[in-house]
Amino acid sequence: MEPKTILQKYWGYSSFREGQREIIDSILSKRDTVAILPTGGGKSLCFQVPALSLPGLTIVISPLISLMQDQVQALQKRNIAATFINSSLSTEEQNQRLKAAQNNELKLLYLSPERLATIPLESLTLSLLVIDEAHCISIWGNDFRPSYTKIISYFTKNRPPILAVTATATTRILKDITGHLTLQDPAVFTQAAVRKNLSLQIMNTPTQVIKLLFVFEILKIHSNQDGIIYAATRKQCEYVALVLSRLFPDRSVSFYHGGLAPEERKSVQDAFIAGSCNIVVATNAFGMGVDKPDVRFVVHFDTPISVEDYSQEIGRAGRDQKQSWCYTFYSEKDLSNRLSFVTKNASAQKKAYTERNAQIMQSILLTKNCKTQQLAHYFTTKTHHCYNCSSCIPKQKLQKRLDRAINSDVLRSLQAISSKLHTPLPPVSARILSVIQPHQLQYIPGLGIGFQKKQREIALSISSDSDKIQA
Repeated sequence: MEPKTILQKYWGYSSFREGQREIIDSILSKRDTVAILPTGGGKSLCFQVPALSLPGLTIVISPLISLMQDQVQALQKRNIAATFINSSLSTEEQNQRLKAAQNNELKLLYLSPERLATIPLESLTLSLLVIDEAHCISIWGNDFRPSYTKIISYFTKNRPPILAVTATATTRILKDITGHLTLQDPAVFTQAAVRKNLSLQIMNTPTQVIKLLFVFEILKIHSNQDGIIYAATRKQCEYVALVLSRLFPDRSVSFYHGGLAPEERKSVQDAFIAGSCNIVVATNAFGMGVDKPDVRFVVHFDTPISVEDYSQEIGRAGRDQKQSWCYTFYSEKDLSNRLSFVTKNASAQKKAYTERNAQIMQSILLTKNCKTQQLAHYFTTKTHHCYNCSSCIPKQKLQKRLDRAINSDVLRSLQAISSKLHTPLPPVSARILSVIQPHQLQYIPGLGIGFQKKQREIALSISSDSDKIQA
């Protein structure tokens, strides 16, 4: 069946996105292929469509159980013969699914790289091997998985054409991908690292209070929309989620991090995808496999130090191709603290790489040139000025609103506290300050004389719930 016919029949689309057809044609010509597409750029269709056109089985290597389960479920809803084999299944269920693959009853089989050791590949009729999230194969990638480097060793006698797909591949990572997978004269397709529908907004946020004011304004602007807020630590996630749930009692706010039990993480993710949870405050443990098309905004509450992670995380917004916003809070202190924590026990080589990556991230955030263009340059892709980031439109409507808010509501009010303790705060600042921990106020400009007297009053207004947050 012709690819466009497959697309129309199973997905209901009349045409492919930019670059998809060229990748599919390369696969169908049995050529090894690398596809570097932005997060939300339609990578899955690039192998799912040819899988239905090719005669045999397509094996898809995926790093996460949740990711393969979500993709298989979506395919099965379209009446496509797909399944997965992983540790969530009983031995009997695994054997049944393997038998279906051996009997040519499947078109796509999703596996983890570790699972390959248990699959008799010689008994399968293979047409294509797909390496999803292929950057996991590189020691220079933040998601490095040693098992990815062993994948090709299982296909020495039964090697089909290979497609490696990723959203984040620098020149060094691309070299690792082609080398470890022994790709033969691969066709390499790249697209700009940032989709055209994303607007990158960078805010200078020297203090925690200012960050919270920005988030408050952002959530008011996106009052009926869903979003993700990334924070650096588990404690920060829980704290920010607590504050926002107080400020916005009519919206469902949850937190997500690696310290939660698997069933708790799944519950938060499912609720967010279903729309019953509006805002998730998360560490970078949240993201891969979260296929929610209408995430309208992503906030980096703490300054990011990894260009790869940043690119992946902003890509969670606007997968439906509608205009979406990515807000990043910049603080030099944030950057320094995060870098010290991440490199504390790292090898000299890894430390040097991480520090260099953080420097590049900083330069992207601070540049007066187009930020989208600078980000694309890091991934060796090209793009024109976006005319949509905080460099290309430095004072658009949102930025002006935020500037006014921070000038009038926070700094002016806190200065008033210093000189006239009896002066009431404006509503926005009062609500935020009522849930801010007292020690965080000492870094605000203008807050000096009289602060110690006022500190006890502010402390009494803070709910005891904030004291229960565990690191």
